[in-house]
Amino acid sequence: MKYKNLFLDVFKDLTYRYDKHQVFSDFVTFMSLEISQSGRLAAGLRKDPQDEKTYLKAVRRYRKEEINGLFVKLFHTTISGLEYERQDWLGEIYSELGLGDNRCLLA
Repeated sequence: MKYKNLFLDVFKDLTYRYDKHQVFSDFVTFMSLEISQSGRLAAGLRKDPQDEKTYLKAVRRYRKEEINGLFVKLFHTTISGLEYERQDWLGEIYSELGLGDNRCLLA
């Protein structure tokens, strides 16, 4: 579970300052938007303006160095980890941190 532990280390660097629910939700948002944009560009399609609005709304919560440093590390750790260990360790993290308890992530 090397990548799970790496992810948790970086995640904890963000949650000292921000709510863990918000950080995880924003991470999932950033990941999904990046994957969506990559697919659109690969297909020769334009960027989705609504995706850009969603991104800008979430990114405003953080300092530039957190986005360019910590969130980028989370993204790369996730991609590398899923290539190496094909299992749902993000789901394990979600459960272990109690992120589903009494809160709706997508609210």
